[in-house]
Amino acid sequence: MSLRRRGGGTLRKRRNAGKGGPSKTNSDEALHPPTLDDPVTMLAMTPVLNSLRHMVKTSNSADNSVENKDKDREQTPQTPRPPVTPGGKPPIEVPLQNFARASLQKKTDGIKAEFIKITNLQPTDPTCTALTLHPYRNRYHNNTCYDRTRVVLKYLVPSEVDYINANWVTEGPNFKLANKFICTQGPIENTVNDFWRMVWQEKPKHIIMLCKTLENGKSKCAQYWPLGIGETKTFGTVCVTHVRSITAEKEKIYDSSVFCVQVGSETHNLEHHRWNSWPDFGVPQSGIPIIRLLRHCHEPKDAPIVVHCAAGIGRTGTFMAVEIAMKMVALRQEINIYEVVKELRNQRGGMVQTPEQYLFVHRCIFEYMNAKHIARNLVTEFNTAYLECVNQAIAEREKQHQALKEAKKQNSVS
Repeated sequence: MSLRRRGGGTLRKRRNAGKGGPSKTNSDEALHPPTLDDPVTMLAMTPVLNSLRHMVKTSNSADNSVENKDKDREQTPQTPRPPVTPGGKPPIEVPLQNFARASLQKKTDGIKAEFIKITNLQPTDPTCTALTLHPYRNRYHNNTCYDRTRVVLKYLVPSEVDYINANWVTEGPNFKLANKFICTQGPIENTVNDFWRMVWQEKPKHIIMLCKTLENGKSKCAQYWPLGIGETKTFGTVCVTHVRSITAEKEKIYDSSVFCVQVGSETHNLEHHRWNSWPDFGVPQSGIPIIRLLRHCHEPKDAPIVVHCAAGIGRTGTFMAVEIAMKMVALRQEINIYEVVKELRNQRGGMVQTPEQYLFVHRCIFEYMNAKHIARNLVTEFNTAYLECVNQAIAEREKQHQALKEAKKQNSVS
């Protein structure tokens, strides 16, 4: 090895030259290279050795640091973060499972007690001036229609009255509904024209009928539409044509048709959906058809939807409670049926009439969970308790019905 300084020449050559001795050749250097015990070589190598020592020390320190961090990571328990969707909301399973656990903790008796509590609440403003001014336009005398949310008729007013027993339902707890809903009574003979005036004015794309025209020998709704396909009926200035049936081949729960509503040369098409088997004051066997129908009726989102049964509060209120609860599911909100029905009753009086209907709203959410394979063990537990409770209520109601029949017979004989 030949180490050079600035100015040329090797260290050894210059030293020897200074002593006057003979200089070594390159071959001598090759045969006898400098060793590390040579003082001059050691002096020249010092910076290199110091650099190597620093590198080794740094490497060992880094290894120890990584090892210590790994040990700390193993020893320190990690708190799991709650899963969130890309939008920052919890997955749909979270609020549904919370709802299921809370419902099971209350049990069916607790849920029914909760409903009784709701029936004792008062709306923010119970004024019903228009209803009291038009008693013969109400199917039932206690069918409340709050002034602040009522649908005010404008078409053909003032020659016609501006009143119909119908209320806007536009809000759930802390949110607006995508579609506005008109909840109304089943038309009676002297309000059929008013019903079609409302339809023409508000231009809904769907009418949902949750009752039959006749139930248990009693009128629940006037025949306000043409029955036969191709048939046209005129209601005041509004002509309605039954265009065609659009009932799905496998659909057994409700029938659907397309109607063409016409005034003069202007037309408006809508769909009419008629539920086949929802008993008055009772509940359907399943809530899945409600969810299926609601999903269909949400389009288009800027058009209102008309919903009615007989009084427009029991079956209609239950249907609307399912709509709002499912909206809470879609928004990943915590599901609170108490708040849902409380808000509904603030917009139209008496919405959801019986404890069984209130329970049924819960049942619909559990059925949705079952369809989505979410917490099926909780679903099974609730369904068992639900069916027992509802069957007991049906038996009790049947017993009361028979008692009334017997009382009427006794009165007729005497």
